Amino acid sequence: MTDFNLQLVHDTWQPHKSNDFDLKLRGQAFIDQTPIDVVSALTYLSEASSVDALKSLQLRFNGFYAWVEQTPGRIRAAVDHIRSIPLFYASIKGKFYLSDDAEWVRQQIGDKEMDPVAKDEFQLAGYVTGQDTLFPNIKQLQAGECLVANQTSQGVVVETHRYYRFLHTEPETYDETELRTRLDKAAVDSIQRLVDYANGRQIVIPLSGGYDSRLIATLLKRVGY
Repeated sequence: MTDFNLQLVHDTWQPHKSNDFDLKLRGQAFIDQTPIDVVSALTYLSEASSVDALKSLQLRFNGFYAWVEQTPGRIRAAVDHIRSIPLFYASIKGKFYLSDDAEWVRQQIGDKEMDPVAKDEFQLAGYVTGQDTLFPNIKQLQAGECLVANQTSQGVVVETHRYYRFLHTEPETYDETELRTRLDKAAVDSIQRLVDYANGRQIVIPLSGGYDSRLIATLLKRVGY
């Protein structure tokens, strides 16, 4: 058995290999508002060799996606700003496991007992917060987080890095007109990404009667979809 153990079970992953790079992308990623496929994504990622470069690149990425890249002696992975597509991992006895299926990871490492604190948290909130899961040795990539696992003489060393956090602070002074303009642009940009992804297909909006669904419907009409 190798020190790297990767299992992606969903059939919507897009694979692409080039030289020593093996990339798998799921969902739809955008960079600077332009949709990209797995080939383009690999081009960008292959040029981001350092952690700082990777974090800077991830800040340019948008959309709903996850990607996993494997090169000799290294695995890198990331999820989007809201973790639309979860990834789970474990590092135990010098070996590393990564999957989009938490149960596969659990079976590989043999975790049988739930973490009692995580279990209580799940029962109260409906989910486990942070990087933890119900089982103590299985972790999950958090929203806006990337992972780098390197092969060393002592086994696999895993690092995770938050490239994005939503940390709100109130400014002491502000221009309300400018903020409204920026908010409007962000909303329209997000809807335009949705339109680009739909590519002529019908979009169905469950109307709750609240602000969110009405805003989506209004913006879709505004951009002429």
